[in-house]
Amino acid sequence: MSERARRRVLRAVATATALLVLSACHAAGTPAPAWTEPSDYTYDAAVTVFGPTAGRWRITVRGSSVVSAVPLDAEAETASREGLVEPADFPTLAQLEEWRAQAESEGADLARLSRRADGAPVTLELDMSATAADDDYHLTVSGISTP
Repeated sequence: MSERARRRVLRAVATATALLVLSACHAAGTPAPAWTEPSDYTYDAAVTVFGPTAGRWRITVRGSSVVSAVPLDAEAETASREGLVEPADFPTLAQLEEWRAQAESEGADLARLSRRADGAPVTLELDMSATAADDDYHLTVSGISTP
C-alpha cells in the first residue's frame, strides 16, 4: 500500500473512532436510523494514530467539505505549526463510512464505525494489520454543532 493510501486509511480510522464514541448510547443489535449529514457543521475529533493527525482538532465543514482543522491540544498544535496537516487530511462525518468501507475492502483486520442512537457516527476504528504496531487509526467525534 502506498504511503498516501496508508495515510487515507489512517485518517478514516480516526474518523470512525469518533463516531463510535457518539454511538455508545445506541442499543446493541439495533440498526441505527439513517443519519442525514448537514452541509455546514463543526465537530471535535480526538485522533489516536501513528502520524501527524494525532491529537484533538476542531473540524469545520462548509458545503459538505472540510474547510478548516484547528488544533485543540499540544500534539495537534505541533503538527499544525510544522505544516504536517491540512484540512483535506480530515474527513467529513459522511466520509467516515467511506473510510471504513475502503479499509475493509483492502483487507483491514479491523474496520469498525460506531454510531449514536440517532445514527450520527461517533467512533471510527481502523487497523490494517493486527501484527503491525504503527497502523492503527482511532477517531472519536464529539461536539457536533451546526451554525
